[in-house]
Amino acid sequence: MKDILLDDKGDLKLSETGDIQFTDSVKQAIAIRLRWFQNEWKLGPELGIPYYEEAFVKNPSLVLLEDLMRDAILDVEEVTDVENLVLTLDRYLRKLSVSYKVHAGQSSIEGRLTLDV
Repeated sequence: MKDILLDDKGDLKLSETGDIQFTDSVKQAIAIRLRWFQNEWKLGPELGIPYYEEAFVKNPSLVLLEDLMRDAILDVEEVTDVENLVLTLDRYLRKLSVSYKVHAGQSSIEGRLTLDV
């Protein structure tokens, strides 16, 4: 699926001439799904991860967050299987690191991103 290319922080990545660029990146689609808050998009309020209810609480359940993230990754059209998903919570820095390995068609894709919680 075509999408506008984003940088590592989620901002538009422009070409040297200032034009937008397009990508077919499954890795980018996964990052978008994992950064998407439930109720963030008024045309699909049920979409996204319920971070306010499940992650931004005193003692978040990593098991529940892992299930929610696994489902979000599987919602990416090209992803057929989530082989590995590891969440690491740094309570002091309030960071959640997400590492994953997925299958999309004949390819295996690995990625890692950090979310502020």
